Amino acid sequence: MSYEVQLPENLKNAPILIENYGEIAHVPGRIYTALFGQFNRNAAQLNRLHPIEEAQRLVNAMGGLSATYTLAQTAHNDGDFLWACQLADYLVTVEDSSQHRQLKANCLREMGHRLSLKMFVRGI
Repeated sequence: MSYEVQLPENLKNAPILIENYGEIAHVPGRIYTALFGQFNRNAAQLNRLHPIEEAQRLVNAMGGLSATYTLAQTAHNDGDFLWACQLADYLVTVEDSSQHRQLKANCLREMGHRLSLKMFVRGI
């Protein structure tokens, strides 16, 4: 649900709806959880792997640390910072190296710049 939520044109510039503390996409999940609880109607997500085990399995499935790093770096270079950040997070979880942490920091910085730019353009 949060991947598709956008404000209508007539509300995008409303002062009360400015994205000061995050993007609008962060809100629907919070509202849904408050109203209906944490179950998202996907039974496969009721009992998930531990985050470390999940990261290890995903990195292995992507061909190992080097291949995953290459995928993350390529995504970063292509401007796909969210995907690059997710991949970098798996890398940091599996092997907490300065190279992996730097890639993750670069992705987060780029995502932050884009949020800051939205606020600057709106005159906050």
